[in-house]
Amino acid sequence: MKMFYQQFLAFFLMITITLLTLGMTFLGLSRSMFYQNTWDRLQDYAYAVKTQTMDIRQGKDSKVVVDKKKLVITEQMLSGRHIKISIYTEPDKLIFPDSKKATTKISSQCWSKLKRGQSVRAKTSDSKGFFKDSNRQLTNIYEPYLDIKGNLMAVVSVGTVMNGIEENLGEIKQNLLYAFFTAVVLGTIVSFVLTHYFTNRITKIQRATRQVANGDFDVKIDTYHHDELDDLAEDFNLMTQSLKESQVEIERQEQRRHELMANAAHEMRTPLTTINGLLEGMAYGALPEEDQEQCINLMRKETTRLIRLVNENLDYEKSRSGELVLAKTNFDATSAIKDVVSQLHKMAEDVGDRFIVKLPPLLNVYADKDRFIQIITNIGKNAVQFTRDGTITISGEKHGNDTMISIADTGIGMTDEEISNMWERYYKADPSRKVAKYGESGIGMAIVHQLLQLHHAKVCVDSAPGKGTTFTLLFPGEAIASDGSDQPQDDGSVVVDRCD
Repeated sequence: MKMFYQQFLAFFLMITITLLTLGMTFLGLSRSMFYQNTWDRLQDYAYAVKTQTMDIRQGKDSKVVVDKKKLVITEQMLSGRHIKISIYTEPDKLIFPDSKKATTKISSQCWSKLKRGQSVRAKTSDSKGFFKDSNRQLTNIYEPYLDIKGNLMAVVSVGTVMNGIEENLGEIKQNLLYAFFTAVVLGTIVSFVLTHYFTNRITKIQRATRQVANGDFDVKIDTYHHDELDDLAEDFNLMTQSLKESQVEIERQEQRRHELMANAAHEMRTPLTTINGLLEGMAYGALPEEDQEQCINLMRKETTRLIRLVNENLDYEKSRSGELVLAKTNFDATSAIKDVVSQLHKMAEDVGDRFIVKLPPLLNVYADKDRFIQIITNIGKNAVQFTRDGTITISGEKHGNDTMISIADTGIGMTDEEISNMWERYYKADPSRKVAKYGESGIGMAIVHQLLQLHHAKVCVDSAPGKGTTFTLLFPGEAIASDGSDQPQDDGSVVVDRCD
């Protein structure tokens, strides 16, 4: 059964049961109220009969004396209200209206209560025709008449027909029935409207879910924050937003994977093609004898380039997986940086760049020396690669226990997007500016990123297109660095992209 019919039936049953319960309760209260009012009125009549028409004649045998003339007048006055008055001296013996055996006998149980001075209410049948129409139901009040000693001398019975009560109750039943059917019709309409309202909202969520299942993450459900369905819609919107972001990230990573594979193949194909061409030339004797030594040196360089590319990728993967273990020591960063500058001097000179070193005579740093040199070398090569006829300034100083190293160039600079992406493997801010003979493969900055994370170091980048780039590295002191593990932080929480 569909939810629409389930909810419609639930609303309809709830309204119907509520109306029936209220109707039956109201009818029961009305019946009780009618009878209570009638018995109270009859009890007042019985009290008036006792006090105004009855007396006890004292003597050897005390007996009740009744002023029948007043009783007849009283009964005549009440005849329009269908009131019947009787006076009993025994359960089956009357002294009014006539001294005869009663046609309606008082039960022994009721008589016992009357002897204890209790009033009794009862329903009887007018089978003997006290009223013009026989076989009508009567309601009676039996009121005891006691002497000063508390002995039961007589019982005053005042009764009336129940037809008037039942007629009134019948009218109430009829009105309730009309009201019930009217309320059922209105309840059906209300149930339909409410059911349609809720199921329509659920249907919207269902349609949106199907759109998401078909790959449409732009779907959004309007919410008004009124109830749980709005909360569900809000959670649905958050889910689709998260799925959309995940889809964008998946597509970006897939694109990066394709680029990585293409770049890796390109980086390896170039030296392999060179080596293969030279070997074919030597095999077919196409190379002059005097050029063979030069060809062998060229093949040796290309082979070294391939080995370096493979080693860089291995270092990157080891650092990501935590297999790379650092051997941290305290050493002089000034001496290590000067060695790096000496190695990069020829590379810088070829493109018109020059290094400026502004370091104290002794600058202590706590790091893995080989990996520290690798970090400085990669950033230095990156600076030379994107700087022409400019300067590359390396400075450093102590900040408490920490060591700060700054590498600033006057090169082409980077945009915010390029700064965010430069830590990706094989990413190149400007592929057209690649200096192929130095083997810049696009993996150097990704290795720097991983190695800095392993050192729990911080880095900030200040750059703008056409204004150069400044890398500021902050290596923690021995006490702080020793508190962390040598596992890289893949979330990048250690590395900061922009300088404040």
